[in-house]
Amino acid sequence: MFVLSSMFTASLIIIYLCRYGVSGFPTLKFFPKRNKAGEDYDGGRDLDDFVKFINEKCGTSRDPKGHLTSEARLVPSLNPLVKEFLNVVDDKRKEVLSKIEEDVAKLSGSAAKHGKIYVTAAKKIMDKGSDYTKKETERLHRMLEKVDSKFTQQELLACKPILTPKWVGLRVVKIMMLLVSLVLLSFHFKV
Repeated sequence: MFVLSSMFTASLIIIYLCRYGVSGFPTLKFFPKRNKAGEDYDGGRDLDDFVKFINEKCGTSRDPKGHLTSEARLVPSLNPLVKEFLNVVDDKRKEVLSKIEEDVAKLSGSAAKHGKIYVTAAKKIMDKGSDYTKKETERLHRMLEKVDSKFTQQELLACKPILTPKWVGLRVVKIMMLLVSLVLLSFHFKV
């Protein structure tokens, strides 16, 4: 997702002012991908309100400084299945995993991408057992301590919303830690 915020000198672009109905200043318009006419922004004029508007319209989860928020990378529609997966005995986990895979197949956009991470993590837990999440959590913490790059550190810290969700207990925190570490490793580190 790319968000561009621009400022123009009005006297140079009279044609655009007429085309988009700009009659007062400042006028803020939102142009989603398939809406060439644009959409008026009528929210507050402070940064928090503007960022909230952009997050709602673009499906992002950023704070005013550009960092990921506590809602980033979570797929709320998968919450009940994650709870069920973690609370059933090992024999029933395959059934729940297939339900998760079905739901993920129905997702689109960034939710689909993050949903695939849920599936990968669930498979790893099934293959390596419940202790796997604890080991992954510890490994991710060690990686964070060693990271020099602020960008990479920010990406690893982006796990925090997934690692400490309010909607479930510690067991889900462990599975989410696994989810995020798997994705980040594939992008930043050689496995």
